[in-house]
Amino acid sequence: MYGNQHSTHSPFHGAQFSPDGMPAKAKFGPQVVWHAFRNWWLLATPPALVLGALAVGTVWMLFEPVYRATALLQIREQEHVAFPRKKTCNGSSSPRSSSFAAR
Repeated sequence: MYGNQHSTHSPFHGAQFSPDGMPAKAKFGPQVVWHAFRNWWLLATPPALVLGALAVGTVWMLFEPVYRATALLQIREQEHVAFPRKKTCNGSSSPRSSSFAAR
């Protein structure tokens, strides 16, 4: 495949080749991984995205939560410490019950 000559695209730069065209002492390393990534990423990306989406959908549909917490909160009406309410124009201290009469 790479022949007996040194190729700039070969992941085995400077390797000795056997008669069948394969490197005699092929070493697995970062350069081989980078070469494989450059050659196969375009072909491997679409199926990886589809399989990943299917896996996410399967887990999403089949997952059942084990714990569930609920709480009931009671909010009491109390005087505000930081920002006390001011009296409105009709004398009420509640902003919800204030009404303004047009004169």
